[in-house]
Amino acid sequence: MSGENVKLFVGNLPLDATHDELNKLFAPYGEINTCSLLRQYAFVTLKGEGAADRAIRHLDGKEYRGRPLVVEESRARPPNSTKVFVGNLSATCSADDLHGLFSTFGRVLDCDKVKARLCSNVGYAFVHMERKEDAVTAIEALNGTTFKGRQLAVELSKTQPLINQIVAAGNSANPPGNVTTGGERGIHFVFWMELNAVNSS
Repeated sequence: MSGENVKLFVGNLPLDATHDELNKLFAPYGEINTCSLLRQYAFVTLKGEGAADRAIRHLDGKEYRGRPLVVEESRARPPNSTKVFVGNLSATCSADDLHGLFSTFGRVLDCDKVKARLCSNVGYAFVHMERKEDAVTAIEALNGTTFKGRQLAVELSKTQPLINQIVAAGNSANPPGNVTTGGERGIHFVFWMELNAVNSS
């Protein structure tokens, strides 16, 4: 991770986090090239030898306004993979736990670290599987089952279309169409409610 520009994923941010806050948070570790804030997560590109390493070492897991930050190098989605959303995870669940769980059904190419929690004991993650057939089998077998004390919501990832619906809804008094309270759609329904609560405060 010694390149001139390194893009970092910053997760589990407070809903009302600002660009100024992020700039102050990362400025001690190197020159900030770009900073894109998307509510509870952001992407920060640091310039300079070792800047990203220093930021990760000092900020990953650090409590910030009552929330443990997730700071890691941003990774591109593995090519030719099927992305599976896993919701309603226990806060104690790790990427290794999920890798072991899904490996039973086929080859796991990547398993994202559990991302921003909507409350203190609930998280979500994304698992990338090599074959779509294996991903479908895993979904059918695991959705609704209990893992580490919580009932899992497992489905093919539909993040981008749902986020587009939420952004389009903006300050609307009505949630985006077809967003229910289960699985990934439920996560984004709660996100929509929090977004509107912030906008109306």
